Amino acid sequence: MSEKYDEIVAKHYWAYRPPLHEIILARVLSKNDLFENGLDIGSGTGYSSVALAHYCNQVIGVEPSISMLEKAVPNKKIKYLHGYGTSLPASISEVNIVNFAGSLFYTKSQDLIQELKKVCLDQSTIVVYDFMVLIEEVLEYLGIELKKVSDYDHEINFDDCLDFTKIITSKEQILLSISVSQLAHVLLGDSQIYALFAHKYGIVDPYTQILEKFDSQEQLLSLKVNIYFSKYLLNQPIKDNEN
Repeated sequence: MSEKYDEIVAKHYWAYRPPLHEIILARVLSKNDLFENGLDIGSGTGYSSVALAHYCNQVIGVEPSISMLEKAVPNKKIKYLHGYGTSLPASISEVNIVNFAGSLFYTKSQDLIQELKKVCLDQSTIVVYDFMVLIEEVLEYLGIELKKVSDYDHEINFDDCLDFTKIITSKEQILLSISVSQLAHVLLGDSQIYALFAHKYGIVDPYTQILEKFDSQEQLLSLKVNIYFSKYLLNQPIKDNEN
């Protein structure tokens, strides 16, 4: 995808994100939970970081995409840094909670675990979650055929890693109320779906063309959403006392 297309996708991704981060974290964390230092790996344009900030005094969002970082949601509790989960910025330390919102599939590795052990305190909370909006019927209505050729795994977690103590792993389906204009942003904020619409209409930004397929851009739709979430404690090795 060209840099221009990447900017369009980032623009729509930033324009509207359904409040699924808040919904999922409310299932994983208690409203009374308060952590000093939070880390959001793969923070995108910051929606997951903002959701995490409700439970933290301060949050660092780490994101590899410059386009996403340029549109990151400002928040006085959040500092955004360019970086990768497998090579975190050196300034990060004493982390109490780490958040992976749809990013673990791209980062899960032994290098990631070693980085977590470097920056996290013992028994730090690790939260992994993802969601999948079931939009096949909407795409069919819009004349788009989405070929599922991706090997992306929404349910990836740390259940198979001995470095983590599992607290909970769950999968649920919820209903999301969303307007047509919001739906258009969600569709075009996905690079694969965006490419299909751009090809269909032969233009860089087919947002208006999507809206025209419905009676009103404020028309409300009800979409099914699968949500996946896990919570762990990170087990740090016992360090020998220094003499």
